[in-house]
Amino acid sequence: LWRAECSLKAKDYRTLRGDVAAVLGHINPLSTSALWILGLALVRIVGQVEAGIHNLELCLRWHIGHEPCSVAVRSARAVRRHWQGLREAVRMNDWLTTVAKAEKLLEADPEADWFVLRAYRAHCHAQRELNEPKRAVESCKAATAGNIAEVEGLEEEE
Repeated sequence: LWRAECSLKAKDYRTLRGDVAAVLGHINPLSTSALWILGLALVRIVGQVEAGIHNLELCLRWHIGHEPCSVAVRSARAVRRHWQGLREAVRMNDWLTTVAKAEKLLEADPEADWFVLRAYRAHCHAQRELNEPKRAVESCKAATAGNIAEVEGLEEEE
């Protein structure tokens, strides 16, 4: 599991998935930690919030009161709530709400890179639509500062 934790920090989902699968093949106390790490990875790296919450809730079923899983479930649910609100605001061209939801999403889990990048992009777009270029600068920089492979193709996705 140590390598899986390192893979989470390195955002290497493929290695993480293999290491976690090996642990989950045998249900034991390490299984809850494996579910916790996998749940975090699904939310933070891959952007699959529902699958992440599912794994985090399994962690809590196997180990009631597991504090890291409890914290992660609350965080993932907040990410889901703010992500849904952000998408709806963008769909409705409600730029003030988009700004507010993007900021809430950024606060919900600053390590959820998949959502953070999209929140910055939405924030940047909304500030430009609101004719606030000075406020847009920081979020636009953050939205484009990452790996170019992550930035490319977001238009098709959104």
